[in-house]
Formats: sequence, structure tokens, C-alpha cells
Amino acid sequence: MKGTLKILTASALVALALASTGVSSAAPSDPAAGVSPSVLVTPAARSALQAKVDLARMATPALFDTLRAIRADVPNLERQRRGNHALVGRILANLGKDALLPMLDMLVFREAEERALEPNARVAWRAGLIEAIGKLRDPFALPYIGALLDGPETEPHLVFAAAQALARHGGDESTDKLVLRSAQPDPKRVSIVKALGECRREKAARAIVAVLESNTADPLLSKTAVDALGMVGSSWAWAVPEVAKNGEGDRTREVAARALIAALPKLAVDAQRDVAVALSSIELAQTGAWMQEARLRGRVEDRAVFDRTIQQLRK
Repeated sequence: MKGTLKILTASALVALALASTGVSSAAPSDPAAGVSPSVLVTPAARSALQAKVDLARMATPALFDTLRAIRADVPNLERQRRGNHALVGRILANLGKDALLPMLDMLVFREAEERALEPNARVAWRAGLIEAIGKLRDPFALPYIGALLDGPETEPHLVFAAAQALARHGGDESTDKLVLRSAQPDPKRVSIVKALGECRREKAARAIVAVLESNTADPLLSKTAVDALGMVGSSWAWAVPEVAKNGEGDRTREVAARALIAALPKLAVDAQRDVAVALSSIELAQTGAWMQEARLRGRVEDRAVFDRTIQQLRK
């Protein structure tokens, strides 16, 4: 592989893997190197995963070789990156659903094998694994992603990737975990609140509202919460049938919009501008009327803030 960010087909990646590693896809793999210190799984969860991985290794050994080849090429991808990290997740996602167990094997059992990677390459690799696993939305992966979120890892990109994977799943268990963690004031909180914006559930919106209401004086957390409310209530997102089928769209969008309007005069000027952007994303017809009501009920000295935001929404 030449470090390209081009999204390859699974068959091409397999061929490249076998050529670059010199390992036959039928060759036995090394035994698991031990549970990742970043993913605190229970013994039962480890055993369940190991059993499935062993079967998958026999059924699709080439995929395991492919993952090793991609991991070996991450330093090249990092050198050619245009953003913070190489877009490894896009390459891994192209391997399809059969790559779930090989990827979980890498994530949970083989962190020790990453010691040869530079720190940025390690983050790109692990974030890519988590992102690709999350896109599959397979319930089997949730305990392992959740264990990473509960573990000692605090690197923001990795925490966000894990929280985003749970948010995209959107089930009760994953949503409840994010809601609970969003209320805990620890170094992971900003990443978790940001990810909650991709969990299109009413209780996710209410959790973000709780963060905003109690942290209007915190510039980073309040901005993150404002942006997340714009995402959780996004009219574009709720227009997708797969998202809309849970029936929570109208309530979620109203909760988000009303909370943004209520918080508006309490926020710093930069965050107030972000409120206008978020409300434009939610795009509810009632927004103008709600803004006028809040303006009239509020303090006289706050009316200029509402007037300015109303003008921004009209542009």
C-alpha cells in the first residue's frame, strides 16, 4: 500500500494484505495478546468475543490479514493526512460487516501490538476502528465500545469516536449510558456531549439541555451543548426515514429549540451566534414566535440579544 486515502474495495485490500505481509490467509494467527487496557471488558464478555473471533478467523482469515496490513500502513496515511488524523475509518468501513469481529479483535485484544505506532498514528488507527465498528450498528459490539468509554482512555478523538458509535446506534442501552456520562464532570464530558448530538432521541436532547442549563458560564461546554442541540434537532437528519421512524422527531426538535432560546441571553456573545446557527439547523416554523415570546417575557436589557438573533435567523 502507498499511503493513499483512497477507499479501496475489500477484495483489493485482501490482495494487498497478502502481498505486503507475506502471510497466507490460511495461516494460523497469533493468539490474542491480552485484553486491551483501554477496553475494560468483563471475563464473560471477553470469552464471548474470543469464541466468535476464533470462528471468524477460520471462516474469513484473509480479513484478519487485511487489518494487519492496513494497520501497518497507518504511518503512511498519517504522513499524507489533511486533517487532524488520517481517515482510517473510511477504509475500514469499506470492508463491510464481515470485518466486525476482526476489528473487535484488534480493538479489544491487540492494543499491545500498536506499540510500534507513533502516538498520532495510534489514535488514527484506534479511532478508525471504533468509527468503522460504530457504522455497522451491530448490538454485539456495544459492550466493547461502552467498555472503552468507561475505561481510562481520555484522548478526545478516541472518547468521541466511542461515544459517537453509541450515539449512532441510538438504542435505549447506549443512549442511557451517554445520558448518564454526560452528567459527570470529567475530562470525557465535552466529547460525550458532542456525540450526543448524533443520538436522535428525545432523552438525548434533554440530557444536552441539562448540560447547557448548568454550564452557561463555561465557554467550551456551553458551545458544545449549543452545537449538539442543533445537531440532535437537525431538520435534515430527521428527514431521513431511518431516523424518523422512532417517532420522537417533533418532540426532540421542540425541546432543543426551546432550550436554545431560553439560554440565549445567558450565553457569551460567541455562543449566542452559535444559537442562531443551531436554530437554523432545527428549522421549526414556530421559532420566530417563540423568540418573540421570550423577548417580551425577559429582561428589557436582554431584548437586544433576541433582536440580533431574530435578524440572523431572517438572513
